[in-house]
Amino acid sequence: MWAETGELPSIEAGRIVPGGLYVYLEVSGAGSGQDLGAVLDIVRLHHGSVQVSSQPGAGTAVRMLFPALGE
Repeated sequence: MWAETGELPSIEAGRIVPGGLYVYLEVSGAGSGQDLGAVLDIVRLHHGSVQVSSQPGAGTAVRMLFPALGE
C-alpha cells in the first residue's frame, strides 16, 4: 500500500513515519486481547508502523506495516 508522510502512526515518540510504499501483514482474532509487546519490537526494528482496530464483541485486528524494498 502507499502511505503519505505522517499518515501512518509512529510507535516512537518524535518520529514521523516517512511516506512511500509499504507491505503489511494483518492478523485478527475474536479473542479477549493480544500482547503487542513482541509485535512492537519487530516493527520498531524494521522502521515500520502498526495500526490496531478493536471493537467489543468483534475482536481485534493488528496490521504491521514495513517499508517495501522496491516497487
